[in-house]
Amino acid sequence: MAKSKNSKQSDVASAESLSRWENVRLIAGFALVIFGIFLTCSIISYLFYWKEDVSAIHETNPRVDVEYMNICGPMGARVAHGLVGCGFGLFAFVLPLFITVFGWRLFRFKSLRLYRFGIICALVLLMGSLTLGATFKTAWELFGSGLGGEYGISLDIWLGDMIGSVGTLLVIVAGWIMAGLLINRNFLRV
Repeated sequence: MAKSKNSKQSDVASAESLSRWENVRLIAGFALVIFGIFLTCSIISYLFYWKEDVSAIHETNPRVDVEYMNICGPMGARVAHGLVGCGFGLFAFVLPLFITVFGWRLFRFKSLRLYRFGIICALVLLMGSLTLGATFKTAWELFGSGLGGEYGISLDIWLGDMIGSVGTLLVIVAGWIMAGLLINRNFLRV
């Protein structure tokens, strides 16, 4: 009789801990999906209103009433400027994609074997920023730095100093081939 009572208490305790874990998982997944959508909207709005947002961000006079054009407000403008202008350029879209997919997988409780997807996203993010930084450098001064963002331009300059322009081109080609192979093993046949 004592064993059955203890086993029932153990079953109830495990069910309570499981339901707590499910609640945390659902809340975290939902929050990540919402955050990914917020980042996506911020970046899309930043692509259209980056000049106004950058000037509002850099305004230091407290008497001036600054107006942010970003649809996600001042926080969206600052985050998008950090990701696009000061970060990875146009390929900053990869970050909200990864965050949204990760949150959706948590929310829908699919298996979390996202390591391959994460590696692909990281490689596409880095190689895309480097490619745009090496190709366009600071042309048109879009986003305050260039299409590749400050990261891509800085990485291009660093690689150029270390291995030259031909070495940088080889790194770009090898990186995109690796990304293609991770996405589809038959990439080289194409």
